[in-house]
Amino acid sequence: ESAPCNSFPPPYITGSNSNQWLLNAVYEEWSEWLSPYQRDTIKKGGYYSTLVTKSGLRVISLQTNYCNKGNWWLLINSTDPADQLRWLVNELTLAEENGQKVHIIGHIPPGHGDCAKTWSYNYHKIINRFESTVVGQFFGHSHVDELQVYYDEQNTSRPMNFALIGPSVTTYTNFNMGYRIYTIDGDYTNTTNSLLDFETFYMNITDANLSNVPKWIHEYSASKDYHMTHCFPQDFDNLVKRFEKDDSLFQKYYNYMTKLHPPTPHCDSGCKATIICAMKTSRSGDHSLCDNLPGEITIEEIHAKMKLLQAC
Repeated sequence: ESAPCNSFPPPYITGSNSNQWLLNAVYEEWSEWLSPYQRDTIKKGGYYSTLVTKSGLRVISLQTNYCNKGNWWLLINSTDPADQLRWLVNELTLAEENGQKVHIIGHIPPGHGDCAKTWSYNYHKIINRFESTVVGQFFGHSHVDELQVYYDEQNTSRPMNFALIGPSVTTYTNFNMGYRIYTIDGDYTNTTNSLLDFETFYMNITDANLSNVPKWIHEYSASKDYHMTHCFPQDFDNLVKRFEKDDSLFQKYYNYMTKLHPPTPHCDSGCKATIICAMKTSRSGDHSLCDNLPGEITIEEIHAKMKLLQAC
C-alpha cells in the first residue's frame, strides 16, 4: 500500500515523495512471471499488458489510482499522469491490428464518481474507439456487486460496452463476504473470448460467527437468475431496461449488490432511480442519461444520492 494512503505520485516525482519503492517491490514479487516489456511499465506506473491465450486474448491491467480523486497528486496532472492512457491506446491499436481481443482489469471503475472526470472522459473515448477489441471490463473498489453500461458518445441510446464491478471479500461496510467467477469463451480457433456468464458466491457472516464454520454459498448466476442468454453490451442494456420495468427483478439486484445484506429491506423509488442512474453512468459525474428515470425524484436529488454512494 502507498503511504500516505491513496498517494500515487506520477513517475517524474523523485526523492522522498516518490513511491518507486512500492513499484519496485511489486516488480520483485512478480518478476518470475514478467517479461522485460511488462517490467518497464510496472516499474513506471504499475500497469501492464499480457497475452494469456494462444487464440488471442490479451489482458490489460490498469493502475486506476491515477484517476483516484483521493490521490492529491492529480492536482498537478489529472489528464494522464503516468502516460498510461497513451500507452493503452498503443496496446489496443496493436491488439486490433493482430486480431486480438482484450479484457481490461483494474481497481477503480473509470465511470465511478471516485475517478477524476478528465481521465474518465478520455478513457471513455478510448473504449468507444476500440469497442470491437475490448470485450470485457472488470473492476472492484466499491465493495458492492454492480454493473455499468457504456453508451456511444454520438448515439447515446446505443450500448457499446460494459463493465462489471465484482463484490468484495472484505465485509466493509456491514456487508457479507463475496467473490465472483467469470466464464469466458474458451481458447480455440475463432473464439470470441467474450464473457459467457458470471456467478457470485457469498458467506453469511452472522452464521459463520455463530457456528464458527465459514460456508461459501452460491448466490446467483447471470444466466439463471437474470435470464441472460448472452453477455454483450446490448444484453446489459436490456437488463437495465428490465430493472426499470420489473421492480421484483430490480429488488433482487438490490439484494445481490450487498451479498444479501442490504442496508434496508426494500429499495424505494428514489433509491432505485439512483442505482439505475449509476448503471447508466460510464463517465464520472455525467448523469445525462438519468433525466427520465422512473420514480418521484429529481435529477438534483439523484446527484446528491450518487455522492453518498461515492462516499463508500
